[in-house]
Amino acid sequence: MTYEATQEKTRKHRAVLASEVADYATSALGGRIVYASNEHYGPAAQVISPFPPLHMFDGLESSRSRNADHSEAVIIKLGVSLQIVRIVLDFRYFINNNPRQITILARIDEEWVTIIPKTPVKAFAGNQKEFRLSQVVVTDELWIKAFPDGGINRIHVYGSPFGPSL
Repeated sequence: MTYEATQEKTRKHRAVLASEVADYATSALGGRIVYASNEHYGPAAQVISPFPPLHMFDGLESSRSRNADHSEAVIIKLGVSLQIVRIVLDFRYFINNNPRQITILARIDEEWVTIIPKTPVKAFAGNQKEFRLSQVVVTDELWIKAFPDGGINRIHVYGSPFGPSL
């Protein structure tokens, strides 16, 4: 089941959370998928569901590649422009087929800037990997790259709203 965010639901959630550190990638707060390179086993929209994942097919999973330099990607437009505090990748049901490595970029002043360099995440299979940002990053769009491929159940982006709602 996919969560359908209406303007009214999103407006109500934003009013409650206007000054809170919340997950603004979730579709409940206006997050949406802009691009997904491969949705072979699972639609990208599931990674921004406000509900916990139910099983392995409740998340984004790409087909496999044997090319050494291959990567898959998903771009998320956040519900608001915000100062990111932390990003959590949930691999709960991807025990054997989560990505080997991840890198995360943010669109800042119309440029893609690496905020999380290529980082091994294979050891977090069946769990979550949390990235706390030490630098100030204000953005409304993230590009998550998985190397070489693999599944992610949920992507959470926590921060405080910065500027007007989008």
